[in-house]
Amino acid sequence: PSPTPLPTPSPSVSAGAEAVSGLENALAVLTDQGGVWSVGYGADGRLADGADTETATATPVRADVNNVVQLDTMLQSGVALTGGNSVHYWPEDASSSAYDLADQDGFTSGCTATEVSAGGYTAEEAFWCAILSCTGDSDSYVQCWGDNTGYKLGDGSETDSWSTPVTVADMPGG
Repeated sequence: PSPTPLPTPSPSVSAGAEAVSGLENALAVLTDQGGVWSVGYGADGRLADGADTETATATPVRADVNNVVQLDTMLQSGVALTGGNSVHYWPEDASSSAYDLADQDGFTSGCTATEVSAGGYTAEEAFWCAILSCTGDSDSYVQCWGDNTGYKLGDGSETDSWSTPVTVADMPGG
């Protein structure tokens, strides 16, 4: 691929940036308005903007992803947590549906995410985790989903769990 051109400054985004997180040859920005914008090399959907191209100008990832309070990325994937405790994540994967964000709502009933993290070196190794707070329980729990090679989801198996989060074993509630 040709080198990605330097991004054009985007005053509407950079002037209101709250956090920034790097993807492989791309950038995700959390704005002070609670939106997520991305810029850079967008092959295979890593920008989560619904396209499969690179862009020199920051664009929003998805119109209905707003009120974001935390953002994390790892090379070719990312995850966003909203103030309403919704979790949106994306892998860089040519076979993913529409190169877009997916919503994770498969956490244990009565639990809401309070912090999120993305990991994995490639799209095939991508995984995401969330710290959960559960109604009527003073403990916090960790649930993860995605690739489980090398036991990285922490549930004691190497079975991938792409759509249903698993609880990390030997942790509170594990």
